[in-house]
Amino acid sequence: MMTRRRGFSLIEVMVSMGILAVIIMLLSSTVGSGRIPWAQTSAQIQLAAVARQASLQINRELMMSTPSRVFLTTDRQSIRFCIPLVDAQGDMRRSTGGDILWGDGDTENNFIRYLMRDNRLVRQSLNAGLFVQEEQVVGEHLQSFFVDAFSAPHYRLQLVFTMPIEEGLAGGLAATLNTTISVRCQN
Repeated sequence: MMTRRRGFSLIEVMVSMGILAVIIMLLSSTVGSGRIPWAQTSAQIQLAAVARQASLQINRELMMSTPSRVFLTTDRQSIRFCIPLVDAQGDMRRSTGGDILWGDGDTENNFIRYLMRDNRLVRQSLNAGLFVQEEQVVGEHLQSFFVDAFSAPHYRLQLVFTMPIEEGLAGGLAATLNTTISVRCQN
């Protein structure tokens, strides 16, 4: 009589490895397919935070201005304005004649300008000769910036932010966020 050995035959091992390979492929495709929506959602959240920050800053400053102190470029790609100067207590500074002093918030006769440069939303402080004194990046990933004055003192700024999603992951997909800021200046 032949004694039978305990163990697996070569065919049994190959079949079990084939089944295991199919299971691993199914799991990896399921887990991998969840990365794209995750990356898109993450990019949208980042863009929303950038847009919210930019919107709040522009809105806060532009609301303090008056229509006679807001200037748009002919191509509607930048907006320049001045706001009242305030002292340490938050009161508006006034001239000796009682008139409100205007500027960029710190320096009299300076202007604030918002524009798009190198896919960034930039805030500039300009002197009376319109030369840049200070510059600050307010938002990244800006695709377009357009200013519209639909009836003074109402202004609408349209910003489109676009962020690429992990290049190797999504094959060139990008998240896009359109935001519109509607502001009414003081009269």
